[in-house]
Amino acid sequence: MIVDTLIEKEFFSLSSTLTFKEAYKIFKKSKLNELPIVDDSIFKGILFVDQIKGNEKSDDPISLLQDQFRSIFVEEDERMIVALKKMTNEGISSIPVIDDEGNMLGLVLSSHLWSEFAEKSGLMGTGAWIVVSMKKNDYHLSEIAQIAESSGMIIVMHFVHFFQGVDLIDVHLKFDHENVIGLVQSLQRYKYNVTDVIQPKKYSDNWEDKFDELMRFFST
Repeated sequence: MIVDTLIEKEFFSLSSTLTFKEAYKIFKKSKLNELPIVDDSIFKGILFVDQIKGNEKSDDPISLLQDQFRSIFVEEDERMIVALKKMTNEGISSIPVIDDEGNMLGLVLSSHLWSEFAEKSGLMGTGAWIVVSMKKNDYHLSEIAQIAESSGMIIVMHFVHFFQGVDLIDVHLKFDHENVIGLVQSLQRYKYNVTDVIQPKKYSDNWEDKFDELMRFFST
């Protein structure tokens, strides 16, 4: 999915001819920490509210900070995940969208992006999560997928958490079923270290009982 479908056409912006005092008032009204600088429809960069602190009452133009305007943007045909990555890396809650000539088309808000990502990726859909801990070299998603398929399930999304300085990872897996007790037992039989299971409460108690039984079995 491309960002073009999520553009907010009405947005707060600044022009480089504004004074610090005027810009600060717009920041306060917008309730955003960053705003785009737009001159004659052309995107010039992003200004952060912290950059004008201490000069909130100054009548000097913000163009004095021109060298500090941040060139953070996405183009209208870029994918949603690109915008998410840039916003996360830069710590911003909105990102300008421009065309190939530099014209400002609008903003994409992080709240809208995350909501869309959650819906399209399956994050918000029904299904349970299993967390498996292992060494990096032991990670083979295809094998886990085969075990899941043998249990009549599929992986709808997954991500890997890397731990700094150690050769261990946590693999977070979401499945298309809410009850994954049988799958957990299958993974355990294949020597996978299941460290967490997130599923509806009606299955959770059963999972805890069966997990205790399984641990007693492997300890004998």
